[in-house]
Amino acid sequence: MDSICSNLLINLLTTDSVFSWPREIQYGIFDMIELLVDIVGTRLRYPRVPVTLLNTLAITFDINTTFSQKHKDEQLPARRVYKLDDEEFLRTKFSNQFGTYGWIRSFIQRFIAQDGLKNLRGQFELMKNATPTTTTAMEYNALLKLFSKCYQCIELGRFRVLFTRSIRQVIKYFLETKNANSRLNTHLDELNETLIEICFNYEMNDEVNAILELATIPKTDETPSLPTSIAPLIMPLENLTINKKSKTHDKYERLPEDMSSLSMNSVDVERK
Repeated sequence: MDSICSNLLINLLTTDSVFSWPREIQYGIFDMIELLVDIVGTRLRYPRVPVTLLNTLAITFDINTTFSQKHKDEQLPARRVYKLDDEEFLRTKFSNQFGTYGWIRSFIQRFIAQDGLKNLRGQFELMKNATPTTTTAMEYNALLKLFSKCYQCIELGRFRVLFTRSIRQVIKYFLETKNANSRLNTHLDELNETLIEICFNYEMNDEVNAILELATIPKTDETPSLPTSIAPLIMPLENLTINKKSKTHDKYERLPEDMSSLSMNSVDVERK
């Protein structure tokens, strides 16, 4: 059921038909994403890592989806005011050239208001103390991907403060697992790409250099030690595979007409 709902939402966010849908449909998708944020925020309080839900939420936070590009110049919805424990996580100043992404920032605010950042870090801690399994790479990848494609909305320094330790933990796991397993492993390769993307987008070059020296630093509870070699992590970004969207007929083109028989909820005036 999770996979079916996730696929439906992803299709709505990535179809080119988004640009032709009326405002009411856009608001409906907005409400669906808020519901997803609520579900993930609640689910993260408990083990294990909800891989499918996190991967879907990562798509909604992605500034490159068709839906995000359609609404990249939106401001924060006036009626969506959240009490945040961490008010420094999101950027507040933007260049008009790149957009303000008010809707995505609103989704992230909603996530933070439900202790999302705290619970996300808590999942890393639970995994650190657990024995690795065949799903560990997928779980780490899902946790890291959440903010991998919305760095333009996030204060880079604050992200590094909150997640550097977790990223070191994942790199340590990745290198140890890669060295112990010479066979092709798709999940490890995906984790490798996500690590590269995170370190690149959040300007963690200095952190990578620090990780290279961790083997000579006495191990403490605050700094997980890493193997000396980190070479497998450093690969040219141009080697990463980017899947281009197929130009096949968009089956969602007529979705608004097909939904015309459904009653629509009243639209929040403040979001206009």
